[in-house]
Amino acid sequence: LIREAAVTDLSEEARQGLHRRLAEKLELDAGDDLRLLREALEHRRAAGAPTLDLALQLANSPRRTLLGRAGASQLAAVADDGDPRDPGVLELSENVALLATEVGNHGLALERWRILAERTADRHARGRCLFQASKAAWEVEKLADARFLLEEARAMVGSELSLSIALDAHEAALLLWGEGRLLEGRELAGRAAERARQHAHEIGGADDL
Repeated sequence: LIREAAVTDLSEEARQGLHRRLAEKLELDAGDDLRLLREALEHRRAAGAPTLDLALQLANSPRRTLLGRAGASQLAAVADDGDPRDPGVLELSENVALLATEVGNHGLALERWRILAERTADRHARGRCLFQASKAAWEVEKLADARFLLEEARAMVGSELSLSIALDAHEAALLLWGEGRLLEGRELAGRAAERARQHAHEIGGADDL
């Protein structure tokens, strides 16, 4: 309480200076400690200092799932602060979408995959983003959105076999468990499985996929 009362008496310039020095000290001490790096990132934001490089370091960490849902939301806020045309911001946005998917924050994943789809010029990459968005929509039981995004993804991905099979498998799940169209769902699941087995056989087996 004393600290909070003292902070309110500081000028904005003084507050930003304190946040900047705290961020620098935390980064020096952090090493690869994600908790301390997250805290440093928050102090950088409060100081109005650049955040993209540190956010990318966190997002690219092999242990990034330890950041959890709160960390994914924090990195999403950094991405929103940046220029959407900046390649670094695009990289961060994709990593945030992946992290949100990995930690089960499917609402955030849906939002992020949709944003990526809107910002991606390549049709194939956009299709993959829409596919991921459809899966996230399914997880949060937004069945109409899941169906719409699935159809949008199909229109974008063209003839790539592996992705086409994955889309069929996802649609089969929608038919079976979301829309109650059991006969259609079982038939599509069977076709997807057969196509997958054939694809694996042509390549040389599942281990070579």
